[in-house]
Amino acid sequence: MLTAEEEEVRTLVFRDLPPKKVLQVIGVGTWASASPGEQLIERGKPLESIALIVRGARQVLAARVSDLRRAIIMRFPVCRSRHCSGP
Repeated sequence: MLTAEEEEVRTLVFRDLPPKKVLQVIGVGTWASASPGEQLIERGKPLESIALIVRGARQVLAARVSDLRRAIIMRFPVCRSRHCSGP
């Protein structure tokens, strides 16, 4: 059974995956929140994670959250090795 937040992630990007697989994918990431104006990535620096904005931000400009509300995000680590394993 998926929580409301997990179901929201499933609806956004993993619609075709069964709930068990969605839980495996989500298990790789971590939940976080981003404040308006918070910088999510920095130009010229390697990505440490990929942020999936689940709820809250209406717009992201130049990798900054642009809204009056906090955004709920899920961060997934970026693998820089050829030997990464996934769910």
